[in-house]
Amino acid sequence: MDIIYVHFFGADAMENNGLMIYTERLFLLDPKEPTDSLKAFNIALVLSHEVSHHWFGSILTMDFWNELWLKEGFTSYMEYVRISGKVCEEKEYKCLEFEYLLVEEQIKIYLPELLHKENIGITIKFQGNVSRDNHGLYASPYNDTEGNERMMLATQLESAHARRIFPCFDEPNFKATFEISLQVHKDLIALSNAKVKNIDKMNDGAKKVNYESTMHMSSYLVAFVGRDFEYIEGTTINGTTRVRVYTVKGRAKRGTFGLEAGIAVVNYLNKYLNMKYPLTKMDMLAAPVFEYGAMENTRLLISSARTLLFDVNTTNIRGKMKGIALIVAHEVAHQLFGNIISMDWWNQLWLKERFASYFEY
Repeated sequence: MDIIYVHFFGADAMENNGLMIYTERLFLLDPKEPTDSLKAFNIALVLSHEVSHHWFGSILTMDFWNELWLKEGFTSYMEYVRISGKVCEEKEYKCLEFEYLLVEEQIKIYLPELLHKENIGITIKFQGNVSRDNHGLYASPYNDTEGNERMMLATQLESAHARRIFPCFDEPNFKATFEISLQVHKDLIALSNAKVKNIDKMNDGAKKVNYESTMHMSSYLVAFVGRDFEYIEGTTINGTTRVRVYTVKGRAKRGTFGLEAGIAVVNYLNKYLNMKYPLTKMDMLAAPVFEYGAMENTRLLISSARTLLFDVNTTNIRGKMKGIALIVAHEVAHQLFGNIISMDWWNQLWLKERFASYFEY
C-alpha cells in the first residue's frame, strides 16, 4: 500500500487500491507539533478513513452510487473505533459551573470528574452580540442610491474578534473546518466562506442558507454578510475559479474593474507559481462602510466600497485604477500566503503581509 501526498488535491484524499493520495495539509505534521494536537488527530482520522475503504468500498462494493452512504458510513465509523478505544462507551459530562476570564477572554469549564487523555466533543449554547464598532459581527448603516438609510450586517474578525461571535480557539495556528448556516429574509442574499449547499424555506418569510464545510482555516478568516446585494461575475482562464463582485443595489457596474483585476491576479498566480489556484469560488464584497481597506477572509474578501468600486467621474482615473489593482492583488495573494500557508502567531504577521505586498507589484 503506497501513500503519496500532493500540495493541492481537490478531493482532499482518495482511497485508490494500493495507492492512496492525500492533499498535503491533511497528511503532513510538523515534527515539533505534539502528536495529541488537533491537527494530528485530524490526520489520524483521515488515514483511518481511507485505509478502511480498502475493505468497505474496494472489497465490499456498492452496486451503484445511490449506495455511497453505506461505504462512507462504515469507514466513518472505523475512524473513531481506530482512534479511540472508548468511542463506543459514550458518556456525557454535565458542566458543574463555568467562569469567565475577562482579561484572557476565555471561559473555564468545571466538570464533575477528571478526564483521561482522550479526544472529547464540547457542545456550548451561546448567543453572540451585534456590535457597532466595526469588529466581530457588526451593523453598518449606509444610504442606498435613493438616499434611504439601510442597515447591513457584516463581520471583521482579524485579529481576535471571532470569539465575540462564537466560542472557539481564536488563535491563528488552530485551524478548523466551519459549517455555517445563516437565517435571513427570503429577499436578501447571505454570503459566507463556502458555497451554498442548500436553502431551507421557513414559515415566517425567512430562509435558512446552509453552506458546505469550509477548508481548514483560522478562526479570524470566518466571514458572513447579509443584504439585498447584486453582483457581476466572471471566471479565470482555465474556468476553475468563479469570481464575483457584490455591491449594494445600483452599484454593481462600478465593480467591473475590480472584477477584471481579481481574475487577472488569479490567472497570473496560476502561471507564475505553476499551480492550480486552490479556490473554486472567490467573492469580493464592496461594503458601504468598512474600517479597513480590505480583509482577506477565505473565499469572501470584504473591501471598503471606496477601495474596490470605480467611478468614471473621478478626477484621477489612473491613480484610482492603480489603487484598486493593488488592493485586489494583495488580498487575492493572501488566499495562499496567510490563509493556506499560515503563521503560528501574530508576531509573524509580517511574513504573510510581505508576500502579499510583493505580489501586488
